[in-house]
Amino acid sequence: MPEDRKTGQLTRADIFYYGGWCHNGIHVVDILHYLFAKELLDLTVIENNDMGKDDPTWTVRCRLDGINAVIWIHGLSDNFFQLFDLDFKFTNGRLQIRNFESDIKWETVEVNEKGESVLIPSKLFEFDAKTSPFEIAYAEILDYLQSGEASNLPMVTLNEISPSMKILWSING
Repeated sequence: MPEDRKTGQLTRADIFYYGGWCHNGIHVVDILHYLFAKELLDLTVIENNDMGKDDPTWTVRCRLDGINAVIWIHGLSDNFFQLFDLDFKFTNGRLQIRNFESDIKWETVEVNEKGESVLIPSKLFEFDAKTSPFEIAYAEILDYLQSGEASNLPMVTLNEISPSMKILWSING
């Protein structure tokens, strides 16, 4: 998601994940790389929310290279429920991707009759809720297994996963 005229500049992101940095936190890193094509910098572990587990669920503060916005990756224990939500605040609105991508909402900044900037539900892009990213990925993997054509699996080379793995290993020490 390049920052364009529709969204404006990213000002903050709050992302919630569960179940370990290596298990699910890495998906957050991949999503950020995919959406913004920027390197994550200044990663600071704030807390461990699953003490005693082999794969800690860390809350991490960081930023994206060239973007002056704080990114919070909130790690939550899965003792009570599972949560994977993304909440991006831009100068022109807010994008929420909730409940494992089953609920996607864009709100545009508008000025109300009192002169206050408020968020109004709006449509940013078309989204077919019947075809989830997981269904698309499954279909692409199945097609590859049946055809043997590696070109059917875009962005799966070592070069594409290298940034995510660097982040994973840098925090794991």
